[in-house]
Amino acid sequence: MGMKLAMDPQDLKTYEHVIIKDKITDANLLRIWEIATEIANKYNGIDNRYKNPAIADGGLDFSDVAETCWIFGFDHILDADQFFKTFSSSSEQ
Repeated sequence: MGMKLAMDPQDLKTYEHVIIKDKITDANLLRIWEIATEIANKYNGIDNRYKNPAIADGGLDFSDVAETCWIFGFDHILDADQFFKTFSSSSEQ
């Protein structure tokens, strides 16, 4: 059976540097992304871990969330830019 994703999970990956503060408008979300990026950069490829080439090049890789986007109805997201447009600000009031 399997599922058909509108997006290619590889499109949720960037090899060029992304200026997170230009993409994230919510201060709390920005801090989370900054911490996540620091951790990804720190541990990428060390101690026999997988060395993700996108992260090594200064980019981002959140291709693993493609299936999650599909499951929760965000299957309109086709690439990293749309991902950031959809999730760049808090919906909490």
